[in-house]
Amino acid sequence: SSSKVVEFPFDSDRRRMTVVDDIHGQGRVASMKGAPEAVLSCCSRIADGGAVRPLTEEDRKAMLEKADHMASRALRVLGFASRPMSLDEPLFISEIESDLIFFGLAGMMDPPRKEVMEAISLSKEAGIRTVMITGDHRLTARAIGAELEIGNGEVLEGADLEKMDERELLVRIESVSVYARVTAEHKVRLVEALKKKGNIVAMTGDGVNDAPALKAADIGIAMGKTGTEVTKEASDMVIADDNFATIVGAVKEGRRIYDNIRKGTAYLLSVSFAELATIFVAVALGYPVPLLAAQILWINVVAEEFPAIGLSLEPAHEKTMKRKPRDPKESMPSPALMAYTLGIAGAIVVGTLSLYLLSLQAGHEISYARTMAFVGLGFFTVYNAYCSRSLDESIFRINPLANKTLLLGIAGSIASILAVVYVPFMQTIFHTQPLNGESWAMVLGVGLLVVLASEVMKRLMPGLR
Repeated sequence: SSSKVVEFPFDSDRRRMTVVDDIHGQGRVASMKGAPEAVLSCCSRIADGGAVRPLTEEDRKAMLEKADHMASRALRVLGFASRPMSLDEPLFISEIESDLIFFGLAGMMDPPRKEVMEAISLSKEAGIRTVMITGDHRLTARAIGAELEIGNGEVLEGADLEKMDERELLVRIESVSVYARVTAEHKVRLVEALKKKGNIVAMTGDGVNDAPALKAADIGIAMGKTGTEVTKEASDMVIADDNFATIVGAVKEGRRIYDNIRKGTAYLLSVSFAELATIFVAVALGYPVPLLAAQILWINVVAEEFPAIGLSLEPAHEKTMKRKPRDPKESMPSPALMAYTLGIAGAIVVGTLSLYLLSLQAGHEISYARTMAFVGLGFFTVYNAYCSRSLDESIFRINPLANKTLLLGIAGSIASILAVVYVPFMQTIFHTQPLNGESWAMVLGVGLLVVLASEVMKRLMPGLR
């Protein structure tokens, strides 16, 4: 049996760890593992065929060449060494980590998960650049980078970064996406350089030495399973399954939510603007008010809200992860979104006033004309909600059944409008009359003006994308 006497833990500067164990009845043994070159630097002897002999420069060169060969196959290579110690030997790290016997190398395969390749490919399409920063050997980093299609094959080590001034680093960081043998300080420097180039930087990590870089990044992401408490406290987000693909999924969900906020904003504002403009234009032309206060309230509180709930739950579309990230300085709503909103509002105003004025000119009494305006505004709101499912793609190219909540909301909105028109006690409250078949045909036909306006603006306004 044995018991641990002292441990000198691994860190990114030393790139090795050493443990001294008390082997009961046999004295003490110092054991080391770490990067092959770091372990070899502490060795003066080598185990060779059951015997121990002096470690020559040829041996060092041969071991490092073997380590390079293993690393080029995407293996993570460790060197191992040890030596016996006397019980009275001082437990100073400088004394313990010297005159060790080199025992050999071990290569560990840690292949990326299957879904990571797809996630990196998806992130490229979404305009997200993946940068790999690792403490592994340069050749290991290059092999893994090539397997995941990260970067162009060029690798910079921490030692290379130390030789660069800030200006050179800002130039090189544009083209190099794989970094090896880096320390905590190097990681922070890379994050800050990427931010200076105008990038929004998300940094992942699990070890204590990752914490400063996580803190420096715009978004620090810690690993939930393997991450230390220090790393989790320094981060903004914790990934429960330690999976890179989950991060890409979070980006997709974030884009979906932001898109739905934009859609909801355009939908609700366009209806509100249309209501105000319809009343203002009618009164300015000398006609009676086309919509009563109770009718407007019913549209705003009931008929308009059912589809709004459905729009907020619109799933991500195919193009969601195929467009570049938005400008973080972009206003909300953007000028393009406001132009689209006003365009839709204009179409609703034209349609509603047309129904109202045509009814008056046909000799219908004012309550019938107001019913036409009310029903028209309500159905145009439904058309608007359906067209708002996408602000950059034709509504005819989107799966009509993908958002069942919206379909239920539209059904609820239509039912609420019909109730106001056909339920007797509601007719009394809202001063409405039943519409004839010709009037319904006019409402449904004129409503296509909203669809036409939406399709034209989506095609002519690239700023909506």
